[in-house]
Amino acid sequence: MKKLFYIPFCVLMASCSSEQQPQATEASAQQPSDTKAGLTQVKVGFIASATGNAPLNSLDEKGMFEGFEHDILQEVAKRANYNFTYEYKPRKQLMDDVENDGVQIVAGNISITEDRVAKYAMTNSYLDAYPVTILSKDAELKSMEQLKDKSVAIKDSPIDTFYDVVNTQKAEEKDNIHYVNSDWLAVKNVLSGDSVAAIGNSSVMPYYFEKYSTKETPLHFAIDYAYPQESYGFLLKKDNKQLLDDINKSLADMKADGTYQSIFKKWF
Repeated sequence: MKKLFYIPFCVLMASCSSEQQPQATEASAQQPSDTKAGLTQVKVGFIASATGNAPLNSLDEKGMFEGFEHDILQEVAKRANYNFTYEYKPRKQLMDDVENDGVQIVAGNISITEDRVAKYAMTNSYLDAYPVTILSKDAELKSMEQLKDKSVAIKDSPIDTFYDVVNTQKAEEKDNIHYVNSDWLAVKNVLSGDSVAAIGNSSVMPYYFEKYSTKETPLHFAIDYAYPQESYGFLLKKDNKQLLDDINKSLADMKADGTYQSIFKKWF
């Protein structure tokens, strides 16, 4: 990805174009046929959105999966002798599927919380990010407090921390919350002037800043540090210990030998 600005590595580590991505709610995208005898088959479900989840996961122009999460998982599969196949499905369906063995891994910016760890198996962190990042045309807007009585756009995603933060902070002004079906549509609301700010996490909003901020129409983004970093992991069925151990070992090895850092720099 061409770098148009610099974000400190620690921020992101501690951390779409206007045309819609070909990601129907129930759609699957075929990966190249590279299944080898002896590899354990694993289904991975990415949480679907209307226009993709770049730079974490999305479909390229050929309908193939790509993105940071995808590349991390592909490296895990290579190291641990798995063959991963991928599909997009709604969040609720994936949570049901993982319990019923319809998929073995759920991915898509899922924060590691006590409640989730109590119900599911969650891997060690593959990405740390700040949950509340503000993107707007106003350089002075740097915190949720400054967005009082101002319109904001957010992805309609109760699984994300920013969703809870916005709904709590704007409990008395719900008319100022515009719910949309993806982070890109939230940003689009800002570009069109329908919302003052778009709110997402620090693994996503800098991507749109880089893509759409210009000298003629500059955008500004700011992390609200009142909300601490959170860690994202892959979600598995509670008793899927072997797969959990294999993913965690692969993640640790990737970070130790520099592979993780190379993938990170590719997407961020």
